[in-house]
Amino acid sequence: MLRVVCSVSDRDNWTLRPYAYLMGKYWSEQQPVVVAGYTKPDFDLPANFTFHSIDIYNYPANKWSDGVLKFFSEFTDEHFVWTYSDFWLRRTVNHAAIGILHDYAMDHPEVYRIDLGTDRLFSHDNRYMSDYARWGCLNIIQSNPDWPYHHSTQCGLFRREKFIQLLKPGWTPWQFELEGASLLAEHPDWLVLGTRQIPVDYVHSMVSGSASPILEGIEPEHVAYMSEQGWLP
Repeated sequence: MLRVVCSVSDRDNWTLRPYAYLMGKYWSEQQPVVVAGYTKPDFDLPANFTFHSIDIYNYPANKWSDGVLKFFSEFTDEHFVWTYSDFWLRRTVNHAAIGILHDYAMDHPEVYRIDLGTDRLFSHDNRYMSDYARWGCLNIIQSNPDWPYHHSTQCGLFRREKFIQLLKPGWTPWQFELEGASLLAEHPDWLVLGTRQIPVDYVHSMVSGSASPILEGIEPEHVAYMSEQGWLP
């Protein structure tokens, strides 16, 4: 089964509780999730979650890529879905679409990344965006190198072999997106794709500078429950 990798820093360990709760509601309580973090949280995670400690101390932002490379030296799945712990789901994921896209990636080795959210769909004027392919019930679009954040850390399905080729030591996440895009341009045959159907709908709850989580689109009953549990600051 395609596994989900959830990256988290020690500072954001608290976000794992809302993340796991909403994963159980909207993805599956059986979906294998590997948490790539540092200090194991002092609370229990669901049975379908595995915590992988990258190192005994949290790497600083300018060593972010070192930690990611260290993790992926041990995590060797050919494909994976990459998320962050502050990507909180707000509707049921389209399991069939994720399976279809995984099949597409396995059948097309030139695929590097397939965006599972809105990152590619809304990165360009979609009035003039033609379909790259129709696969199963999905309309697949191709991201062009000149589109904003062609190389992105948003939720997506990645091919590990290509991913680690574009990841250099001593990078921040922002360097990964910007300088990684320059490296990606050296591989014009590698495909970055997305869909019109948006298989995974989530809110990036803790954008830079946020004093409190952004909860836009999350059902009030779930916000109330998480608040009652003391999971929200």
